[in-house]
Amino acid sequence: MSIKNITTIAQDIIAKTASIVAPNTVNLMDENGIIIASSDQNRIGTFHSGALLAIKEKKEIDIFPDEVKSYEGAKQGVNIPIIKKGKAIAVIGIFGNPNEVKQTALLLSISTSLFLDQAADMKREQRRMALRSNLSEILYTKNCENDFCEIIDALGISITFPIQAILLSFTDTKLTYNQVYQILKAKKLINNNTDILLEYPSHYLLIKSKLNSELNISKFKALLLEKNLTKIVISPTISHISDLHFSILISKALMSLPYDYQFYNGDNFDDLVLLAFDDKSRDYLSKYYSDMKCKLDSINSYWLYPTVEAYINNDGKVQTIANSLNIHKNTCIYRINKILEICELKECTCFTIFYFFRAIIHLKKID
Repeated sequence: MSIKNITTIAQDIIAKTASIVAPNTVNLMDENGIIIASSDQNRIGTFHSGALLAIKEKKEIDIFPDEVKSYEGAKQGVNIPIIKKGKAIAVIGIFGNPNEVKQTALLLSISTSLFLDQAADMKREQRRMALRSNLSEILYTKNCENDFCEIIDALGISITFPIQAILLSFTDTKLTYNQVYQILKAKKLINNNTDILLEYPSHYLLIKSKLNSELNISKFKALLLEKNLTKIVISPTISHISDLHFSILISKALMSLPYDYQFYNGDNFDDLVLLAFDDKSRDYLSKYYSDMKCKLDSINSYWLYPTVEAYINNDGKVQTIANSLNIHKNTCIYRINKILEICELKECTCFTIFYFFRAIIHLKKID
């Protein structure tokens, strides 16, 4: 804690400690030996040479009645430096004969040190809350790559891409931030060094390393079974900071869908395609089928688009598709599987495949 911060809370420290040692006067001095707070208001702002000596030598200075004249601005008493990280940052002093008040002075110094630690912790937490609040505000409202990196760095969090944003809607809407944090911590779903939890009026947003296994995803699903959560949305994988804003908007759109589904995975096209039924969110899908078309274009095989179009026109029936293209059924199966693999649609439902195939063909025609 800095000297400036000590000055702002000095009188609070005296107020909390003076009653312990009354009627003895208690003083708190800064690194220059100036009394910055006292149970005797007349002494505030005056110089105390005993305190300055305690600062310089980093040790207790006892001033006996017959020594008072040797210490400018001082009275008899015990003056103990408060040392943090090897530096004397302040001095707490108590009036009285050192032989009589030494033990009380030691207790007073311990109390003061603890109070300063608590004040420093509170200051840090207030700063963290302000940073989290700022981050919560910008994530949904603008492209925030630079701001995100600056705030994460200020919070001391080390994020390694790829990451995912996980939106969590809790059953108990009155849960505090700390309660939600403890729920996630108990399930080993949050790491204070690499993840960040943000609070919104209707949900929480957890940014963490990519959930690259069903085991990790199942831990979140377990919270649904335990009825702690009403809905979970896992964002599309964020491989680069430039993907952050878009992926979070996708997640928010999925969270807002008026369906009874409790779990959405943004890496699953079967979940993403549901956005097609929402007028406000449909346009988000254009990025995905544009990406698919780019991947197909990069292969540059003559049979790709004819096969996609034949798939649509023949309802996905392999033999009928093969006949329309005058190719062997096995060749047709190979081509379809190759296209699904390129577009990452291999595990998707027929509806999802048809939706994206139609979108790809539409883009091809308007090129």
